[in-house]
Amino acid sequence: MADRDKISGVLLIVLIFAAISLIFVFSYKNSRNFEHAIVTRAQQHLLTVAETQANSIKDAIGHVIADLLQLSEEPELKELILSGTLVEVEQPHSREEVLFEHFNETDVRINGLYRLDRNGIVQSRIPFAPGRVGADFSDKADVKYVLETHRPYVSGFFQSDSGKKVFFVVSAGI
Repeated sequence: MADRDKISGVLLIVLIFAAISLIFVFSYKNSRNFEHAIVTRAQQHLLTVAETQANSIKDAIGHVIADLLQLSEEPELKELILSGTLVEVEQPHSREEVLFEHFNETDVRINGLYRLDRNGIVQSRIPFAPGRVGADFSDKADVKYVLETHRPYVSGFFQSDSGKKVFFVVSAGI
């Protein structure tokens, strides 16, 4: 009988240990599932925020391209582009200057607005910057792409010399 009680006691201890082990494994598995669900939900939220931001940037770039294309279709400006006329000093309130001021009054901030001729030579820059007029940008990959395809180009984000994250838009009007 003593052996039977010993076996029953050992069996009871083994059953209790097995039950505790099952509870531990079940709890661990549930906590891992909960953690996975939380991480997945957070990632979905971040993706939604990123998509919203990307769409906002895409809309802003679309407006910039549309305005630049409209500006480049102005007959007087188109003639300047085709003729390769360099303009060292902009006249007050030129179409380009009005466009530059328009962008800087909105959420879109523009550091400079360049006008290139059909060969990629800088004809003017707003605001004026010494040494820019007459510079050859035709060897820049983005400008070369626009000159060859006559399609707009939008760069990816990159860090400027001033340390700011920026991008640029190149648009063809001819």
